[in-house]
Amino acid sequence: ANKIPQSVTCEAEAAITMFGAKQQLAYAKHFLLEAANAQPASTDDGLLRRIGETAIANSQYPAARSAYGVLLAREVATADDLEQFALALQAERGNADEAADVYARAYALAPSRHELLRKRATLLGQNGDHTRAADLFQAYIDKAKPEDKIKLALEQRITMLRAEANTPASQPPPSDPAKGKPAKPKPAKT
Repeated sequence: ANKIPQSVTCEAEAAITMFGAKQQLAYAKHFLLEAANAQPASTDDGLLRRIGETAIANSQYPAARSAYGVLLAREVATADDLEQFALALQAERGNADEAADVYARAYALAPSRHELLRKRATLLGQNGDHTRAADLFQAYIDKAKPEDKIKLALEQRITMLRAEANTPASQPPPSDPAKGKPAKPKPAKT
């Protein structure tokens, strides 16, 4: 790739070609990240999308985050771009909340893409926002009308999330005060 002057197109095309050929991957990673981070105003949106797609396909999440972040900043990001941006964010620890917010923005752009609700609900549930996760899973069921097997699994997840939302996190198990031991469950009457 030409460094003097820096050419985002040259670096991106070199990286995309190298990843496609599965050759010189260290150089490919370097060129892809350089192209993603350069962010000149003249960089074509389509090229940024190709950088992001290549980065996601090759687990180069910082480069994907950067490329899709430029599209987001330019206010030209599509729901697909935002979904890929969310994937890149959630692939790195500590970004799940931001990824959940990005899924919400993607859904606002494409309200017929109900799977975005499910993806956001999953992240919120994993991060401890059980009530909102349950509500979003329910909205997904209501709007997407998934097949019965998936619907049943999601309904079970909703029940579990609602139970977790109503249980204090540090609540100890009930105990038998006479013995200082956890109480044994009583057998069901038959």
